[in-house]
Amino acid sequence: MHASAPGASVSSFAESFLQTSLQLLDTTMPMSIHFFRTACLGVALLTAGLVVSVPAAQSQTAEEIVRLSQRSPGIGAVNMGLGGVGISGIGDHSAFVTNPAGLGWAGGMVAGDLQGTFAETDARFNPSGDITEGTASSANIGNVAYLFDAPTRRGTLVIGGAINQTNTFRRTTEFVGMNDQSTITTSFLPFSDEFSVTDAAIDFFADLPDLGFGAGAIEFFDDLFEDGEYPFLSAVVPGTNIEQSGRVVEEGSAREFNLGGAWEAAPNVMVGLSANIAWRNYRFENRFQEFDVFGENTVDDFNVLLDDGTLLEGFNDLTYDRIVETSTIGISGRAGVSAKLNPLVRLGATVETPTFISVEDDFRQFLEVGFERGGALSDEISSSFEYDYRTPWRFGVGAGLDIGNIRAHADVELVDWSQMRITNSPDRGFEDSVNRRFRDDFNAVLNTRAGVELRLAQLALRGGAAFMPDPSDLTDHDRTFLSAGIGYKVSNQFAIDLGWMQESFSDRLLPYPEDAQGPRQDDVLSVDEDLIRNRISLGVRFFL
Repeated sequence: MHASAPGASVSSFAESFLQTSLQLLDTTMPMSIHFFRTACLGVALLTAGLVVSVPAAQSQTAEEIVRLSQRSPGIGAVNMGLGGVGISGIGDHSAFVTNPAGLGWAGGMVAGDLQGTFAETDARFNPSGDITEGTASSANIGNVAYLFDAPTRRGTLVIGGAINQTNTFRRTTEFVGMNDQSTITTSFLPFSDEFSVTDAAIDFFADLPDLGFGAGAIEFFDDLFEDGEYPFLSAVVPGTNIEQSGRVVEEGSAREFNLGGAWEAAPNVMVGLSANIAWRNYRFENRFQEFDVFGENTVDDFNVLLDDGTLLEGFNDLTYDRIVETSTIGISGRAGVSAKLNPLVRLGATVETPTFISVEDDFRQFLEVGFERGGALSDEISSSFEYDYRTPWRFGVGAGLDIGNIRAHADVELVDWSQMRITNSPDRGFEDSVNRRFRDDFNAVLNTRAGVELRLAQLALRGGAAFMPDPSDLTDHDRTFLSAGIGYKVSNQFAIDLGWMQESFSDRLLPYPEDAQGPRQDDVLSVDEDLIRNRISLGVRFFL
């Protein structure tokens, strides 16, 4: 019998009532008995979460952890227009992130930026080839900084603090199309070691089949079980035409609070240090739907019998929601040096310690299945997962050239993502698995940035580019950045700047859920994405 509401106790039916109810079923269809021989104790244990299970998404995957740990170039309007360059030592508040030694060239300053993000995603639904466009936008304070040029008897000493936005996750993906190759309902079918059948209950040892069973996306059939066959069927008959659609929304940003300074250790040689507190707020919301638009899934193909005698027959539609909210906080340190070899050439180098990060993931799944007859059935599962991880060391070198009214700089940054490690996870098996993925499937990469500025009296024209290779062996999601900017120095005390940066990359969305044991079907739906994200920053600088 199927519980009429998630978590409700199931009462036993008299044998005569059971026989009467089963006569309602088509004799050619396998007999459905939801919560087969279920006892109240068994349901209470499942509802209370006391049964050992493998969470369907107990945290982000290795790829997602790396993606959330990456930074986008462009800290403030000036730095954004220059492609994010700065290791050689460019004197503004972006030096807190690129190379703290650059603070020594900035002098006293108050700076702030307003930033807008506009993302456009073209999604190709692979089964049918349909392309759908999704757009998203947001606005926020990007950066705020204060630098104090301390009076000294000789040399330079600049100290200060800042709050800098280092990444944005804003994007929306939408897709729709017809599919006769696969259905999400098969993603909830349990593997043979993920369920047990006793006289008391059907117990599931994984969240996905538990959720699918509770919402009627899959059903247990007693006569198949008695014949020694696989006893579960999915609500959608494989091979039928169904319309599938989805909408994925990502929100959030990564920010840092920086305290640091730079001093002139030798003539024209700046040394800088910064302490950083980094935090990220990220939200992933995915709604996936299936519709039997042609009526190919009939009342004769699938049914669910509830414990109150209600019979749900024939698949009509399905809605599956997944929401992940991730909050992180961590600490790191940076050190750097920037030297003017002569009036034309400037060189710089920087090193950044690993960021030691604490993570909390809150995860919720909701599934509802509508039937041709009898109404709808739904269920949901929520969980939280906490762990720590550390990012790799970062090493960078940069060079700059100042010739007349032209300034050109370039950076190279080395990051070995195979050195990522999860620690303090309550699930040691999960921790070992993800760390193995970091070690085996991720590589060291060289991030490159370059920028040019042309100064014309009080006007500055800027342009730049950056390239961040994909560190994973399993994907090809290189990120390319192009930028431009303009600045105007109103007076010796005030300047206004406008920066633009465009990020582009390709990605692939897999809407069907998986857990630690992988996909439960051979044909996995995929949606190819081409994303263009534009960021615009309007900044002001006050020179003290």
